[in-house]
Amino acid sequence: MADSHNTLMPSSAKEAKERGEKFYFTGVPCKHGHVACRVAKKIACVECLRLYCRKYREENPERHRARDRK
Repeated sequence: MADSHNTLMPSSAKEAKERGEKFYFTGVPCKHGHVACRVAKKIACVECLRLYCRKYREENPERHRARDRK
């Protein structure tokens, strides 16, 4: 479901890039069924990226511990 702030967002990656914005909202579900903002640079669903990052971090804890120490 679209929030009120999503209606002010660009509706395509091209439009977002032209306006210098990082995100856009189409209102169309991604291939995994998420209706969420998308990253203009990667043309990826924010929810899919969040889930991917969580899974990667759980699978590689030693790498992230080392990075967090820096």
